[in-house]
Amino acid sequence: MKDSAMHDAYTGRDIYDGLQWVTHELIYHYDGDGRDYFDEHYVDKNLSKRPYAYDITLTEEKNEIATLTFTVTKDNPYYGKFAIKRTKIGVTDVNDTLFFGYVSEIALNFDGSKTIMAKSILGLLEESEVTLRPKSHYLTDMTDDIIANGAPILYTAISNIESPSGDSALGVPTFNYGKVTMLLGKKVDLSDSGTVIGTRWNIIQTYLTDEYDGYLQLRYETNGEAVLFFVIDYLLEPPSTNNQEVRYGLNMLNLTLTQTLPTNLVNCVRTDKLVSSSKGWWIFKQVTTDFVGGAAEDSASVQKFGYHTKWLVTDEGNTEAELNKLCQEELNKYPHDVEPELDVEAIDLADVGGYRVGRLELLGKTHVISEPHGIDGWYVCTKVVNTIDQPDRKEFHFGFTPKKLSDQQKATEKKAKEGKLSLRGVLAHLNG
Repeated sequence: MKDSAMHDAYTGRDIYDGLQWVTHELIYHYDGDGRDYFDEHYVDKNLSKRPYAYDITLTEEKNEIATLTFTVTKDNPYYGKFAIKRTKIGVTDVNDTLFFGYVSEIALNFDGSKTIMAKSILGLLEESEVTLRPKSHYLTDMTDDIIANGAPILYTAISNIESPSGDSALGVPTFNYGKVTMLLGKKVDLSDSGTVIGTRWNIIQTYLTDEYDGYLQLRYETNGEAVLFFVIDYLLEPPSTNNQEVRYGLNMLNLTLTQTLPTNLVNCVRTDKLVSSSKGWWIFKQVTTDFVGGAAEDSASVQKFGYHTKWLVTDEGNTEAELNKLCQEELNKYPHDVEPELDVEAIDLADVGGYRVGRLELLGKTHVISEPHGIDGWYVCTKVVNTIDQPDRKEFHFGFTPKKLSDQQKATEKKAKEGKLSLRGVLAHLNG
């Protein structure tokens, strides 16, 4: 790969913002009929049906850096050429890029095979540090007025990554600022924190995804086939909807529903404080102090599970009514009931002939229906384990829409535990 230094009118982006293949070799190809082979254009025809790569697993998870692992035998023409950081690897489905990254680990196995691990190009954000000055920073806004007074934290974290000079295989792309709907207008005050130093990825996690959740998404754009661009979106809502249902009696093979009390369950919040008051004037003035208390509770939750009480310490409010309101606001930040956890085995119908449906994709909202279990709802795909050479072993994990998305402005809220829905594609059950 190399950086390109031309301008492309097709996308409207400068080509140097992306990467372009100079040379590339095909190390695995799957055509959907169970055969894995090298394309005849790349290797000797006599070798075209031999499996040169296996145990190919692409793991993608919400707000995490994707990884690709696979094993190659000595027969693979690229066997001795894999190099950490210098070798770039892409996975495509027809014309869509599913993954682009670089080799991060090479393991030589006892039988002489090599297991290769590659990180998504987002892994570059783990490799250099940035600083945040002790002042107030916008989190995501990119208006001209804001940029003039300092870039937002998200932009700081993804921009101006240094790249080696010259025609280097280590060429680093620009991460383009994409669609951002999270935390618009939200700021964080670091005036009392001193200069904050951290890796780019750690900054994103600390001030954005771990604090407010949302959907951080890497998108791949192309100008045809020559240049690949990397676009980062940060979204309030899931970016897509899977048009394939997971339904009992169709593609759902098994389901387990487990109910547990969340570790952060709170159904009662109390507080009190010493409040001073005065009466009279001048030398006749009398000052008295007294404790004023406030409380809020979810009575139904208390009846079910007993008291799970949190004590609120606050400098705000001086009357019982004011303290009651503060307690209620604090109570609203926590779950009050059991959280269901679902485990489902299912089939991705996109891997089965005769069904005109899209694939189950990461961050896609999916309709899950099981009438015998009383389940009928929409869940967000939070993890995909794509076993590329064994599609019958795919796994899909789904979570409930994060509760925090209903109120993005509460900086003190911690990341709520999401329910999980685990899906495994088991083609054997359908194909007999």
